[in-house]
Amino acid sequence: MYHKLASISVVILCLIGTAAPVAAKRVALVIGNDNYVEVAKLKKAVNDAHSVADALAAAGFDVIKTTDVGRREMNRQLQTFVSRLEAGDEALFFFAGHGIEIEGRNFLLPTDIPNAKPGKEEFVKAESIPVDQILDSIRSRGTRISILVLDACRNNPFPSEGTRSLGGSRGLARMPAAEGTFILYSAGVGQTALDRLSDDDANPNSVFTRSLIPLIRRPGFSLTKTARQLRRDVQKLASTVSHDQRPAYYDEVTGDFFFNGKAATATSVPAAQPASPPDPAASAWNGVKDTKSLAVLQSFIDAFPQSLYAKFAKARLGELKSNTQTAALPATSPTPPPAAANPAGHPYDGTWKVSLSAVSGCLNNRSRSFSMEVSEGKIDLPRHKFPKIGLISRDGKFDIKVVDKRGRLRARHTGTLKGGTGKGRLRGARSTCRGRLTLKRLN
Repeated sequence: MYHKLASISVVILCLIGTAAPVAAKRVALVIGNDNYVEVAKLKKAVNDAHSVADALAAAGFDVIKTTDVGRREMNRQLQTFVSRLEAGDEALFFFAGHGIEIEGRNFLLPTDIPNAKPGKEEFVKAESIPVDQILDSIRSRGTRISILVLDACRNNPFPSEGTRSLGGSRGLARMPAAEGTFILYSAGVGQTALDRLSDDDANPNSVFTRSLIPLIRRPGFSLTKTARQLRRDVQKLASTVSHDQRPAYYDEVTGDFFFNGKAATATSVPAAQPASPPDPAASAWNGVKDTKSLAVLQSFIDAFPQSLYAKFAKARLGELKSNTQTAALPATSPTPPPAAANPAGHPYDGTWKVSLSAVSGCLNNRSRSFSMEVSEGKIDLPRHKFPKIGLISRDGKFDIKVVDKRGRLRARHTGTLKGGTGKGRLRGARSTCRGRLTLKRLN
């Protein structure tokens, strides 16, 4: 998984009046930070900022855009933005980059944020930008609508020591939704947002932003409708690589907000029909079509079994399996003995012991272990309390689905085997269940 480190995308909509003045403006500040100096760099935050700025400008916003900025410049741009706002205006702030939760508060990190160890929380807070203060500054101007979009749902960029880390380890904290506000997170609490679907993903934007852009441009989509469709699209895309990302939103708004106008009414001149919403299967396939991972392709097929692209994925999967088997054959004479085609079978066939540790959110938070049989790279444990089925590729990547008696997905075990050992992780499909996996070959 490739997470945009420490990331939740937040959309906060604050409605402070019932009707906008005729002269109300739309003003937006868009920031994208990739080039961090002392913590992990990002790859798509600047692209996200460019794409969002273009979409907002097309929707009638006066956009201030800046990228790869340190704390001083970030504060300066915030002040410029806030100073342009007047009573009754519609304001939007967008940030893509690292964010972190410390003691229940969310902070956005400028590119010059120093690296810090556990125990330096107060120092980091002083060197970063508090989200609640940004919102308070916007609302203090008497804006009719105030929107915050925070694409900062990523893993904590600061190093941990043992079991301690500086701030929360995953994403941002839920912010209180005051009356007249709408809060949308790119991933649920405790989740992280994907930067990209795989190393072969050529899309310039994060999974969240690439799903958001067409919805901003779509006429007649209210913010609530946008959030619901966005949740479905992002969850579908993330599931193609066995990742759990489900945007969450908290609605305290009584009216509607439209990025691109209300639905058009009938007139004597037929209006051009809006473009069809992007096909999640097509978007997902574009991100994984060049992958060489058998597990990724199988996950795509499981997620979109009825789509046209599932046929492409199956063909690609068969091609890779064929190439792998051909490469495994010994380079001997053109007519090898019949029994020598693949004397060893699948490299990971046999009995394995699977141990679960650091379990939280399930199994009474206790460690567990079980043994599994692998035959021709396939795993099938139907007699367990929760049956487990899955595949192990020849390069050692495994994807084990845990289902209930009705066949509904409860959790996934994913990771990599090498030689006689392996590591991975447990993630709940509809819960906060998490854990680490270690595997050891028994025979």
